[in-house]
Amino acid sequence: MIKIIPRRGEKIQVTLRRFRKILEKEGIVKEIKSSDRYEGPTEKRSRIKRKIKRDREKELRKEKSGQTGPKK
Repeated sequence: MIKIIPRRGEKIQVTLRRFRKILEKEGIVKEIKSSDRYEGPTEKRSRIKRKIKRDREKELRKEKSGQTGPKK
């Protein structure tokens, strides 16, 4: 459970902003959004495949940029 104690003299907007940042950092917002609607098995598989493909492309770009980069 996340607890936010307002600091002395702190405005409520600032306290709420701190609370939202903690929620995002913990991944709670993402988890709530993902469980917001039902995701069928086909959608789940396609989402996982897209993520794998994106990660592979990212690794390839990283390797390619490392090989052709300027030498020091």
